[in-house]
Amino acid sequence: MNRKEHLLIVLSEECSEVAKEVSKALRFGLDDCNPNVILAEADITNSERITKEVADFIGIVEMLYDEGIIKRPMLYYIEEKKKKVEKYLKYAETLGTLQHEP
Repeated sequence: MNRKEHLLIVLSEECSEVAKEVSKALRFGLDDCNPNVILAEADITNSERITKEVADFIGIVEMLYDEGIIKRPMLYYIEEKKKKVEKYLKYAETLGTLQHEP
């Protein structure tokens, strides 16, 4: 395995860790603290765990940029993604699968 492959594996792992923390937050709530972790982390909320994992993800993405393995996404692509998500949020509302929060 070379450096590029190693960094790409780390990226894959970080994606999985973000997904895992999001799943826990959806199951137990954003403000919940996992009672089965070591004492030093017992008061960290699921929201804070997501934030940490997203930061880890951004860190490896920046390393991949710096190595020239991936290119920085243009702001255009980021804005297009936001528009696409908003479009499908509205669609989900019309289907009744997404409700407005009170």
